[in-house]
Amino acid sequence: MKSIDETGIERILTRLLLHYARAVDRRDYEAIARCYWDDARDEHGSFAGNAPDYVAWLREVLPNVAVSSHQFTNILVDVESANAATSETYCLNVNVFAATDESPATHTTSLLRYLDRFERRDGEWRIVHRRVVTDWSRAETGPVSYR
Repeated sequence: MKSIDETGIERILTRLLLHYARAVDRRDYEAIARCYWDDARDEHGSFAGNAPDYVAWLREVLPNVAVSSHQFTNILVDVESANAATSETYCLNVNVFAATDESPATHTTSLLRYLDRFERRDGEWRIVHRRVVTDWSRAETGPVSYR
């Protein structure tokens, strides 16, 4: 029986998570989609559904966010087999919503945890299930500086 390269898998999955964070912050919807299997499920705030619908939902909500930053800190990966793993990732998320005629500029700061299940299919790792837990969140309105 072959041994599992747990360190290699952890590195691959950590990079996948970081690619996801960058893709969301850069509004690269195709790159976001590549992080998930098409049959994946995502439970993300007010959204719950499959991966293609999640990406479509992001296309609707992210244009309302002028600037966002997902800072992943603690990433704990548990390798179950050569084709399955889970992780818990801490995230400091900051969003700046630009002022509109209906509402003032808003700045939100959230402490999140991403609870992910990954599968390797045909040699490629992707997310098959994600649940996002909000541990704390704060919203402030008023003048916000951004570029």
